[in-house]
Amino acid sequence: MEAARIAAGFETIRAFSATLGVSEARYRRWESGEVQCPYEILVAIAEKTGRTTDFLLRNVVDAAHLARPPIRHRAG
Repeated sequence: MEAARIAAGFETIRAFSATLGVSEARYRRWESGEVQCPYEILVAIAEKTGRTTDFLLRNVVDAAHLARPPIRHRAG
């Protein structure tokens, strides 16, 4: 979400969170992946950044995901 926010011209979390009508602290937790962003807000972020919700969801780095071993697929 950070890359999408910056690419859309919002250099600071403060400026972007204000356009969403949420606190800077709340938005920071969403962007960091600390807590899950409500779907309605995710749609608003997608609209404001010109990205899809799929793009945003795939690009949120969650520390819990980093702690898990990678999934290995078998050739088949």
